[in-house]
Amino acid sequence: MAASGVRFLALALLLLALSSHSAHAGRPAAAASKETLAEKAARLRAAADKAAAALDAAQTAAAARLQLEQAAAAEAAAAESAAQDAAKAWNAAKKASDTKKQVATNSRRNANTAKANVAPIKKKAESYTAAQSNVKNSEKALAEVKKKRQNAEAAAAAQQSVASSASAAAVGSGARSAAGQKASKEQKKAAELKKNVEAANKEEAKASAALTKARTALAAATLTPQDQATLDAANAAESSAVQAEADARAAEVQAKAAEQGVKTAAEKVTRAKVKRAKLQALRVAAEKAAEKASAAAQAAEDLAMEAEQEWEASQTPAQGSDPAPGSDPSPPGGGGDYGGYGDDDYDDHHDDHHGDDGDDYEDDYEEEHGGHGGRGGHDGGNGRGEGGRGGRDDGHHGRGGRFGQQSSAAQAAQPAQTGPGVMPSLGAAVQAAQQQQNANHPRSFLPSWLLG
Repeated sequence: MAASGVRFLALALLLLALSSHSAHAGRPAAAASKETLAEKAARLRAAADKAAAALDAAQTAAAARLQLEQAAAAEAAAAESAAQDAAKAWNAAKKASDTKKQVATNSRRNANTAKANVAPIKKKAESYTAAQSNVKNSEKALAEVKKKRQNAEAAAAAQQSVASSASAAAVGSGARSAAGQKASKEQKKAAELKKNVEAANKEEAKASAALTKARTALAAATLTPQDQATLDAANAAESSAVQAEADARAAEVQAKAAEQGVKTAAEKVTRAKVKRAKLQALRVAAEKAAEKASAAAQAAEDLAMEAEQEWEASQTPAQGSDPAPGSDPSPPGGGGDYGGYGDDDYDDHHDDHHGDDGDDYEDDYEEEHGGHGGRGGHDGGNGRGEGGRGGRDDGHHGRGGRFGQQSSAAQAAQPAQTGPGVMPSLGAAVQAAQQQQNANHPRSFLPSWLLG
């Protein structure tokens, strides 16, 4: 018969023994011993429950730490990606700045060359105004000299007429005569005025030559179409150089800003890596704590199972002992039957209510949880079932089914099974025995988890 069935029969025999313990003198000592084993099993099971709860909390904390570390890792990856983008932007900005600096340098060189080439043209352009003014002054001077010469010629012509008249009047008179002296005097004046005309002619010729020279200079100072094109090209080169220099300065500012962006991104990467390292350390510590909690839970579970097995063994009657008074070791239904169930019927009923202890369960358990298979659940209807703990599988501790307490509401909802051929409820039987035990002794030896 399966181990759970043995336990069930042992408990039934225990209840029968308790019901008649007053007729047997040696029973109080045995009850006290069984009470100690039951309390030990209950205490160790409570400790296993606490260890399991601590393991669940430790695993939850480790999972939370892992999530925080993963979030920090994503943050660090994003920071590194941003840093790479910032570095690319900086490289592009530096290249653009260097290119514009080179353009500005070339533009300034071209502008300076054009400026040197147009220096004579600019000097020529600057002399144009002076030459133009000189021409105007020369023209004015020539006009004045012409007028002076014309006046001198008119005066000389008039005096010559007077001198001619005086000479005609003095004909026949001696040179010493008044008419002769007058004629001589007028002739001298005419000669003087004639000299003035000659001087005026010379002055006019000089002024005319000066005007010609001034006009020649003005013509030389006048810009040709080629000169104007050269000046325009030089001015354009200067403007281009100024604009290129402004663009280079702006590109340099952008490059410095991009460089600062790289520094800022690097600082963010450093902070993200530090944060990730701290969270990684916390996660490792949490995982180690979970491993310790797992080992502690495994040890507590092993101790609890050992105590429960010890208690179960204590409930099994010794081989060859007499059955309790009034009991029938072979009730109707075949040899080895219990409560009207045949061997096969009882096994099926036991498997349905208490779990199968066979190899199939162990195989399924190992496949599901890894490690060694747990014990089949017993007292699954009213009491507590256990599945044991799985081994380490894929880097994690897997726990099998543990003792599960059925609620009192669920117990109350179960229909009573009484009458011939019906196996009595273990919980009800244990409660009845507990009440009888309480009547004989101040305290109960059976824990509440066993009573269901």
